[in-house]
Amino acid sequence: MLESAEGICSSDATDPDQLRQRFAELKDNSTMQVLGTSHPKPLVILPSKIHTHTIILLHGLSTDGLSFGTELLQTAINSQGHPLPQAFPHAKLLFPSGFPRKCTAFAGKTMNAWFDVSSIADRTLGEDEQAEGLRESTIYLCKLIREETAALESLGYGSDHLAVWGFSQGCAMGAWVLLNGCPRLGAFVGMSGWLPFRRQVDEAMAEGEDWEGRRAAHLCCGSGKVGRKG
Repeated sequence: MLESAEGICSSDATDPDQLRQRFAELKDNSTMQVLGTSHPKPLVILPSKIHTHTIILLHGLSTDGLSFGTELLQTAINSQGHPLPQAFPHAKLLFPSGFPRKCTAFAGKTMNAWFDVSSIADRTLGEDEQAEGLRESTIYLCKLIREETAALESLGYGSDHLAVWGFSQGCAMGAWVLLNGCPRLGAFVGMSGWLPFRRQVDEAMAEGEDWEGRRAAHLCCGSGKVGRKG
């Protein structure tokens, strides 16, 4: 298996035996410590051509970056039947994992998840329990994004060459990261996901409508001083 310190070369990325071996090697290795949690090491696929872009792919519930990546890398994604590494030969692919945590929706089973989910049918249930995982995962992913952005900048490319792609809970997590001060991205793609705390986000957006007009009215009339002529 061809491998660098960063990850697997794309020529090996679609070989099931090589991926299973890589899965076994990384399964028990831990990496970044965030708020007392330890995330499994991401699966990294190096580009087969000059590195110009980076794509961070976020897994859904009941899986992790390694198993999600192993399956996805063997799946054709375009009309030519090419898997990800061949479809994006200039892109470095990263498959990070959520921290192993108890998932209420799965009877408290411990699994790699970006945050707790109380109900698959109603994602608004147990929102208070989601907050801790969302905060921790946001810190972790923003740090990862900043590191990968710095790596691209060292090659002469900007943050517009970095994309995040999320599936299911990974989509929800990616959307939440974007709403909470994530470093600039070139693109975000979400599939089969949802927006955590959607009702609260809708309410905040509604309160922010016409904020410029309300601010002007307050400045002119609110205090009786600011904006008064004469």
